[in-house]
Amino acid sequence: MGAPLAPKAALVSTIQRALSICTDYARLNDEFNQIRPITRQNEYPRAFVDTTTGVGLNEWYQRQNEDLKVDAPVSGCEKKRMYMELPYVENPIKVFYKKIKHPAGKIRPDIDRDKSVYIKTSISVSNFFQTKDPVPKHLQSEIVYSAKCGNCNYNYVGKTERQKIMRT
Repeated sequence: MGAPLAPKAALVSTIQRALSICTDYARLNDEFNQIRPITRQNEYPRAFVDTTTGVGLNEWYQRQNEDLKVDAPVSGCEKKRMYMELPYVENPIKVFYKKIKHPAGKIRPDIDRDKSVYIKTSISVSNFFQTKDPVPKHLQSEIVYSAKCGNCNYNYVGKTERQKIMRT
């Protein structure tokens, strides 16, 4: 049976605080050396403390390494992009793309092969199919209509909020 949730949360937040405050390994070591006796006095299981500390350190270490990685390309070494727009024909275009990807990289290693081919249909599918059923005029709403007055021959212009059939 595991420890209650509140002590786990307290330990995790204490370790996260130590990792966020300390700026170097020596201070981090001192902070963990202060946390360990406190957790022993509060009867935290040693394995739980070590595991939680290890998980926190792994996450902290990965964040430190991500900060050190150079994401921006080195000046003069950027991969160029050559765009190719190909018509979509399901299986043949996939085979063609796979066949040209590898040789293109050998011929032009400066080209970013993964982002250079865009496949699109030549004609939109919506040109062939109606996506919505037409609504009959008498069932449409928001219609502007005109009605002639029976007494004076004036035209009354109105706009329906409801269906036309309900208004006229």
